[in-house]
Amino acid sequence: MKKLSLYIFLGLLWCNNSQAKTINPENLIENFNVCEASSSLGQMCKVTDFDYFKYFQSGKKIISENTVHYEFDDWDYFFEIIESYRNKAVIKFEDNAKQTTYLTVSLITLKYDKKKLKWYVHSEKTIFPESEVKNILNIKCRLDTVREIGEREFKTKWFSGFKDKLGYKFDLKDMKLIESSFGKYSQKTSVSINIENDTEEKEYKRRTIKGTFSSIPKSNQNGAFMIFVYKITISSDNEIFDKHGQLNHILGLVHSTQYYRVTGAAINEWINFSPNQSYDDFQIWIGERLKDPLITDTSATAIGACDTIS
Repeated sequence: MKKLSLYIFLGLLWCNNSQAKTINPENLIENFNVCEASSSLGQMCKVTDFDYFKYFQSGKKIISENTVHYEFDDWDYFFEIIESYRNKAVIKFEDNAKQTTYLTVSLITLKYDKKKLKWYVHSEKTIFPESEVKNILNIKCRLDTVREIGEREFKTKWFSGFKDKLGYKFDLKDMKLIESSFGKYSQKTSVSINIENDTEEKEYKRRTIKGTFSSIPKSNQNGAFMIFVYKITISSDNEIFDKHGQLNHILGLVHSTQYYRVTGAAINEWINFSPNQSYDDFQIWIGERLKDPLITDTSATAIGACDTIS
């Protein structure tokens, strides 16, 4: 009985120690290593004997509700706690020079590492200057249901790994696909996309991103010429991004992707037909070639759920 009580006590002790204390204005700097984030202190952070905690302790500390302000002769640092949970916190960080025109504002997400028992910077996004704000949607999509090349029936893939995933990185501000990937292979792109709103859906906002991209192997590589044609449906209560460029909560994210293995001549013909490689142009281009067995017998379709990537 004594041993059982001891185990319970040690278990509770470990559990309590593995849980983070909630971030608040008073303990923020104790738990947030500013040198892990982008700031005007970047050069000082590179100095081996620089102690960011002692640096902030030397400033004037002013606390007001959810904000802590550290004031120095030539600089002001404002930290506003937007969200604070046991293992996650979102901080608005204003880095403001008094004597020069330097001013940046960023949103920093902190997460708690239960193994190392410390907070760390999980992500950050610049919200001022506005020119640096980009609405980047980065997703990985599984191939849950697939019709393989040369087959007519769809099959369910119960265990799809990383190598089976399609990746899409969108700049929704400039309406472009800026990076694509298939398994471990990725490529930079700059291809226009279309976004359609579902006007019949009343309960939430549903949008579909439509586009294409081509995969052309380098001269020194073995590989197939491929054309990918995709539709990605996003469901959310609000806009995809808030005014600061932060990703809002996504209710649903699924894709349907067709991919065609074609010849180099067909790739050139397609790009000459549509330099922007638009989704609507592809429907016209492929419609004229549906009877071509070199096209229809080398196509496949994949459908699956997607996840956002920080």
